[in-house]
Amino acid sequence: MKKKSEEENKKDNTGWKAFMELRRQAQRGPAAGMTLDEINAEIAAARSGK
Repeated sequence: MKKKSEEENKKDNTGWKAFMELRRQAQRGPAAGMTLDEINAEIAAARSGK
């Protein structure tokens, strides 16, 4: 396996940090604790104007 350069590791780490931050925001947001089906139902209702 090819060893990654320091710059490649920084890029990978930056992407991972961004992903984890988005995950934390989603867990704290209004959809926290909702199932995927509940979220999709709310999206569908909003799109249909209900």
